[in-house]
Amino acid sequence: MLHTAVTRWGLKLCWTRKSKRKEWSTSCACVRSLHSAGKLDLWNFLDLPRSRLVKYPLLVKEIQKCTPPDHPDEDTLPDALELIQSIVGEVNKKTGEAECQFYRRGLSYLEESQRLPEIQQSRFLYCHGELKNNKGQRLHVFLFELALVLSRPGEDRDGGQVFHVYRQPLPNALINLEEIPDGEASGGGAFRGAFSGGNDKVRNCFRVSSRGRSKAHPYSLQANDSFSKQQWITCLRQAIVQSRDRTAHTSQSQFSPHPDPALYHIADLSLSSDTEMADHTSR
Repeated sequence: MLHTAVTRWGLKLCWTRKSKRKEWSTSCACVRSLHSAGKLDLWNFLDLPRSRLVKYPLLVKEIQKCTPPDHPDEDTLPDALELIQSIVGEVNKKTGEAECQFYRRGLSYLEESQRLPEIQQSRFLYCHGELKNNKGQRLHVFLFELALVLSRPGEDRDGGQVFHVYRQPLPNALINLEEIPDGEASGGGAFRGAFSGGNDKVRNCFRVSSRGRSKAHPYSLQANDSFSKQQWITCLRQAIVQSRDRTAHTSQSQFSPHPDPALYHIADLSLSSDTEMADHTSR
């Protein structure tokens, strides 16, 4: 689990050294040229243990299908499958948390107002990737657990990748999502030229806006294809619903009436009237 959690950081360190040290770059080139390496990139090498691990549940399921009912392993295979699936789930959780932290730290803010608390509070990423805005500019967009962040990729002083935050991020709980049907005429100013590609039609586009924060302008975004667009739409809807549920639950917890502390132990009190009456009678 530790390996999967630090994979992204290891990749960044390798690329930083590659850009600054010639011998490191030469060594990486030699490794890639080896026949046994299969000319895989560095990320595939680092992620190989995790990618193999997730295949073990499928292997155990196939073994179950081929195991006779009277075999001694018939009773232990379900337990083994449950254990492996729990390990894979924990690995994926740690990997997601590490990836989220990696990209959070890679964000470069131009204004202090862009540092939404929702970004720092996010524990995982729903998805991220390249989208175009209504000017045709390529942006790297991050859908964190609690916020949507648009950015422009760049490099830091060490040659590592950095993402300059573009305009104002949006808290997921305040996002309005509008799916733009394919084939809609692009005569409007928001889509003229950049999205139409000369065909006077809009494809694979959607729009996000904020319900409450005036600084956040609506963003019209275009995916590379219909499959990518549908992935973004699905993830955005899921993120919006879960963030609003979380906000509603937090609000209910804050405003729910708390019992009087003096009444906390009322259940421990006992009625002793019979005893008291007996004492008075005896007197």
